[in-house]
Amino acid sequence: MGIIRLFGCNLSVGSNVLKGMRNQELFSRYQRNLKVVHWQNREFRFNQPLTLQPALDEESSQLYVVEAPDLTLLAYAQTREQLLQEIGEQIAFMWDTYVKESEDKLAPDALRLRQRLLEDVWEVSQDAA
Repeated sequence: MGIIRLFGCNLSVGSNVLKGMRNQELFSRYQRNLKVVHWQNREFRFNQPLTLQPALDEESSQLYVVEAPDLTLLAYAQTREQLLQEIGEQIAFMWDTYVKESEDKLAPDALRLRQRLLEDVWEVSQDAA
């Protein structure tokens, strides 16, 4: 019997279970519900937890992958920590690019993403944290 730590969860897995289960199947059973992400000295909170389904990339099976199509988020990383950093960086980039930009400079798709971000995410100022 072994213990695997995956996205904050301890999983007890017998060796025979691991042998019979592909990595993709193992990862696809566990979700990560993010309420907060950080990027540098910034914090972004989700009004409803962002549910992400971790997987291994199909090409190499060596990278963690998560996707949130509603936010146009697609993140890859080698470790859980790097994946959380990548998610934080992408949310910060989207915030700066779409929310802080003047609406009259945004295309229709960008305006929809901007509205989605404003509905689902809020930035906590460093002073309020």
